[in-house]
This record gives sequence, structure tokens and C-alpha cells, in this order.
Amino acid sequence: MELNIRMLKDSDWNTLVEWWNAWPEWQAPAKEFLPDNGKGGFIVEKQNKPIVAGFLYTTNSKAALLNGLFLILNIEKMTEVRL
Repeated sequence: MELNIRMLKDSDWNTLVEWWNAWPEWQAPAKEFLPDNGKGGFIVEKQNKPIVAGFLYTTNSKAALLNGLFLILNIEKMTEVRL
């Protein structure tokens, strides 16, 4: 299985909102609440289709945090993805 990991782009935002809205009782956070206005993270693609994304919170230390709360999965690809 070949995966491609890349930085989030402005054009990914609508996809992420669709994913959040597909999960019961979830709603997309405001872009301003996320690192770099919704671009501060990564998206994983399988066969050129996005399957999961997450946001990277950096600090003034030598550490960073990939927040599990804002790790979002394409619900339609759930059975194909093993994280």
C-alpha cells in the first residue's frame, strides 16, 4: 500500500469540513482555532485520494504535538485504513 503524505493546502479545507460533518455529533472547528488557519498539518493520500488528516501544533520548545482531537478520517474510507 503506497501512501503519500503532504502538507495541508487551502484547497483541502472543504474536504476536511465534509469529513467532520459526516461524523455524528461532530462539527468542524473554526479555521482560526487550528494551526496556520487550517493549513498547519498533514494529509495522507492513498491512490491520490485523501484518507486522513491531522494538525501539528508547534511550540517554542524542541517538541511539537499532533493533536488526536483534530485527527480526522474520511468515514467512507474507514474500512480501508489501518492506522
